[in-house]
Order: sequence, then structure tokens, then C-alpha cells
Amino acid sequence: MIKGIMISTIGAIFLSANIITGGVARANVYHVPLISHSEIVRRRTRSLLDGSSGTNIAKQQIDALYQGYGTHYIDLWVGTPPQRQTVIVGTGSPKTAFPCSKCSDCGALYHTDGYFQEAESSTYRALSNCECTYGQCDSQHGSQCRLSTSYAEGSSWYGYESVDITYAGGPHSKIQTLPGVFSDNDKDDADPLRAQNFAFDHSFACQDTATGLFKTQMADGIMGMDNYPESFWRQAYDHGVIDKKAFALCLSRQDSPTKMGIEAGALTMGGHDVRLHTTPMIYSKLDRYEKFVVRLKKMYLRAGGGGNSVLSSDPNLQVLPLDVSEVEYDRYSKVLVDSGTTSTYFPTGLSGAFKALWDELSPGVEFNHQKMHLTDDEINNLPTILLQLEGSEDMNTIINEDPSKVPGLAASIDPDNPYDIIIAIPPTHYMEHDGHGGYIAEFFVDERGYTATMGANTMMGHDILFDVEEGSLGFAESHCDYEKLEEEVAEEEEEMVSEKKDQSTPQSKDYIPVEKSGEKAVGETESKSSLSRICVALIIAIGCLGVAYVGFDRFGGKEILARRHGRLSTDDIYDLELELQNVPRPIV
Repeated sequence: MIKGIMISTIGAIFLSANIITGGVARANVYHVPLISHSEIVRRRTRSLLDGSSGTNIAKQQIDALYQGYGTHYIDLWVGTPPQRQTVIVGTGSPKTAFPCSKCSDCGALYHTDGYFQEAESSTYRALSNCECTYGQCDSQHGSQCRLSTSYAEGSSWYGYESVDITYAGGPHSKIQTLPGVFSDNDKDDADPLRAQNFAFDHSFACQDTATGLFKTQMADGIMGMDNYPESFWRQAYDHGVIDKKAFALCLSRQDSPTKMGIEAGALTMGGHDVRLHTTPMIYSKLDRYEKFVVRLKKMYLRAGGGGNSVLSSDPNLQVLPLDVSEVEYDRYSKVLVDSGTTSTYFPTGLSGAFKALWDELSPGVEFNHQKMHLTDDEINNLPTILLQLEGSEDMNTIINEDPSKVPGLAASIDPDNPYDIIIAIPPTHYMEHDGHGGYIAEFFVDERGYTATMGANTMMGHDILFDVEEGSLGFAESHCDYEKLEEEVAEEEEEMVSEKKDQSTPQSKDYIPVEKSGEKAVGETESKSSLSRICVALIIAIGCLGVAYVGFDRFGGKEILARRHGRLSTDDIYDLELELQNVPRPIV
């Protein structure tokens, strides 16, 4: 897609070309600016930082995440008619997999949904005759394409490669069958009813065997979001449903997960949405051909009581670096960022220095992984862990030429590396509540045998942009409240409907005072006349708003918005089985 660029004052060359927009070619004129390459790069990067990073908002979608047992999951709707499967979002895993009808003892009692029934989907097909896309041919199983994955903590699964129409997100527990009320011109990426527009023929693993945590976890399976061709986001890009090699993951925490689903964050396919952010997005380097890894430069502890943000609520609190050599930090040139791992692991070389600094800042509370019984105040007074990651100077320079003015850049604590980024892990994130009044530290500096990993508890409280296209990993502090964003969108839409009603209601000229030339008095008379006009205008405006509101309510405006955002009472929602049977197949 060719986009217009602001013309420099120096001048421009005008050329005629066929511009491809939304898959349609049309003749048009575009401008080749006579400005330096560095200025073009600066402006392009500025546009990436200012807003949603997808080049086409119609191909960017925000979906709700739900709280599992330490991890976060999303709804996948698979097949025709769609069947829901909940899947852990794992940025360290390449494959998507969930139990299917042939799975034996795969944890049905623990999961949110029953096994996927292949025979009930008219669009399902299993790859056979060794025509494998991502699996390996297994002649002992009828030339099936087999897929499998094993994990460090002992879990594993096995299955056969399958293909079916799939989309993520949408209303959580019901598929709505109401006729389209809103037109295709409605482009807000937080609209859950747009989810079906992002359906595609998805290649996944139908599990026939699952062990360990894959049996006992709340979610049915896992959605691979690693930087591999078979990952869900990459397949979505290859099928053209998103137009940028990027997605953003925003994780929050809910204390009491249930099978009904408690919202705990958001996944943005195709870019990121700045409405979720509470600080500017800052960027670390990302090798677009590698797994999602970052480089740890330093680690610090900040004295307790400074809040959850990298910006301390008390600027006088001590921030002390671990007494560790550069040689030890060199071991962490590749730290995996994995949302599918609950905890955070730095397995070698940091334990002694970490615990010594902890004892200095938090005397009386030993750092270990035993259960602790602590009050909320005692939790909040534990140290905050700060990670310094290698930053992208090119991207971070654009935010502000003075890095000391950008929250999260390292200028204030490491002047030699001002464009590195600082990530805060407060005690409310690394201390895991066990549900019985106890807390356990889930930040490990002494677990040998594990890959260095920033897990979900480090990622929480940030909207993290995995931007393979730009070669960067962005971090912005965030409330990660999808429900709040959805409500704001609904309110904006309601205001737009009211404004349209106002514009369509003519105002009576009988109530608008008309001044005759030469008759206006001065001083007090003029002031009273102006005040009278303002009062009359306000009365008319209030009357129009009242008429608009009554009309909006009378003609079902409130109900339309409620249906659109999945907020209907149980009396207004059809039986799930009936709904599934009547949902038309999404167009892909």
C-alpha cells in the first residue's frame, strides 16, 4: 500500500501511479518529497509511536483475555458452526493445540469446554497422506501429520495436524445471531462483534494425548504466538486478515479465576492501541528472525513503598544495582519473553548478589520460595525489581530528544546507556497469592536447568508490542482493562448516535432573538442581552438532547449497543446450541 507523505517546503515531484488500497487499484497522484532519507525515517517512526501501529485499522482487532491459573487465555471459535476452545496465549510456543474427540483422559473435568468435535464441523479436515504443512508424516498412524511439544516442567501433548476456520475473541460465552446493525464503516478495533471478520483457515493440532499441566489447567489448550511460521498470528498475517507482522499483549491479574471467565487483559492483533497505555511506549531491540528474546543489561532493587510503576511515587527511595560483573550479565544476552510461563527465571550467577541486596532493603523478610503470610502493607513494602533491557536507540530517540524526560528510559540510573529501557516488577506481581492467605515468591534467581525467561508475572501491567516488522519489542505501562476500553467505545458510539439525532432536528427560529441594527444598547444592556441569548440557546440545546435521547431509547438504540457488546440479560440471549447452528460461515 502506498501512502501519501507530507510535502517538504523544498518541493516535490508529482507522479501518476496506480495505488493499491484495500485490494483495489485506482489511478491517483502521489508525491515524492525532496527531503532527506533521515527525515523520512524520522516521520515514519513518529507515526508508529503516535498511535495504533497497524497500517489499516480495519485489519486490527482487540480481543479480551481471561484469567487462568497463573496464565492468560483467549477464546478460539473453531469450525462451522463454531465451537469454543479456550487456549493459553504463549509467546514462547509456536503451535496451537487443544483436545479433540479422540483424546483419551485429557482433562475434560478441569477445562472450560468439552473436546472439539471434528465430525460436527462441516469445514474441518485432517491432513493425511503425508501432505503435511507443519507436522511430520507418521506412517504408523495412517500417514497422519503428527505434531507434539514437551515442556521443561514435564508437561507434553501429541496430536495430528488439522485445518478449520478459526477466529479469536468475540463475545465470550455466546455467539450472537442478530442481523448486522452497524455498517462496515465502523472501524473501532475494540468492537467484539468484528471478531468473525478475522476468521481464516487455521492449521492446528488436534490433541489425542495430553500430560501434566495440560490435563489440569483451566484452559482447553494453547495458542502458539512465537515467532514461527505455524504460530497463530503469523498464519493470520499470511492469510491477509492482519496486514502487519505485529501483535500486542496486555496482561492484568485477577485473584479468583473461574471457568465462567474473568477478563484479565487484551490481545491486539495487527498492532497496538494507545488507549490502553498510561505511559509512552518504549522499545527494546528485537531480532525479527529469532524467538522473542531480549538482552538483560542490569538488574536493580528499589526500596519498597514506591508503587507499581517504574516511576516511583516516592523519588527519595533507594535504587541499588546488583553487584554482578558484566561477564555474568553476558549470560543473559537472550532472555525469552513467554506469556505462557507463569513465573520469571534467571537461573545462574545472580542469586548471591540478589539476596544480599534484598536483605539490605527488606530486613526481617527472607527471600525464598516458601509460603509467607504477609499483610497487604507488608507486601507493598517489599522491594520492586527493576530490569534494564537493551533499548532501541533509533526508536527511543524519536519519543523525546531528552531521554531523561521519558518514563522508563534508563537515563536517570545509567547515563552511559540512556536509551536502554527499565521494566518494573512490583511485589504485587512477583508474589503469587495461593488463595489461602499465603504468598510465594515466583521470581527465581537460583533455578538451574531453566531457560532465562521473563514470564507472565513480569509482563503484567504492560502492553507489550511484538513488532517483527519493525524489529522492536515495545513496552508501555497499562491498566490492561479491556472491559473499560469496551465501555468507553460504547459510550462514544452512543454520543455519536445522539449527535446525529441533534443534527437532524431543526431548531425553531421563533426562539432565537434577532438584533436590529442600531438598537443594541451598551454596557449593562449589552451584557444582559448576551446572557439572554446564551440562556435561550442552552434551553433549546437541552430540549433537543432530550428529544434525541427519547428517540434513541424508543427506537432501540440502547438495546443495539447492549447486544453489540455482549451485555444482554439472560432473557434476551438465545440458547447457545441454537445460536451456533444459525451462525453463518464467516467470509475469509
